[in-house]
Amino acid sequence: GFESTYGLDYQAREGKSTYAWREAGGSEEEDVFGLYLQNDVDLGKYFETSFGVRFDYYEFTDISGQDFDSDHFSPNGSLTFKPIEDLAITGGYAAAYRGVGIREAFLPGVYAPGTDGEDAETIKGTVAYDNGSFFASGSVFTQSIEDYLYPTGAAGSFGDIESDGYEFKVGYRHDGFHASIKIGRAHV
Repeated sequence: GFESTYGLDYQAREGKSTYAWREAGGSEEEDVFGLYLQNDVDLGKYFETSFGVRFDYYEFTDISGQDFDSDHFSPNGSLTFKPIEDLAITGGYAAAYRGVGIREAFLPGVYAPGTDGEDAETIKGTVAYDNGSFFASGSVFTQSIEDYLYPTGAAGSFGDIESDGYEFKVGYRHDGFHASIKIGRAHV
């Protein structure tokens, strides 16, 4: 089978700040428009694939009145192998974009002119088992973020960040009862 999901989203945010130790403050305004298309395809008895793309457009005015516009396409894709019922092995890639905008409304900042958004790329492998009652999964991932923007918008990009890690989850559900435990670690 083949299934497509598409849509759009819009966010309007405003942050207002007043500093108690001085009579100053201001506001930040952000509008984000997004369009996306995701396709899921069965490739026979053992394989499934998913792939898509997202487009984001950001308009932002920082606390000093500077205007920033940024946009980006972000692709993604994964392939899942199901060798037996209830077991899935998935490998995937996803890119994500976050434009210049409000990070923390209570800590507004002034961005350096020409600052652009962040580009993140994630590669992840997952093995998951779920028989309806017992479930368990384990994942390993690596992620890189180009032009990381610190939450206060202190001056612009803080450079590139790379991290890798893992997570494991195990649990049980039955007749409304649900219990699980999850552990993970990321190294930056």
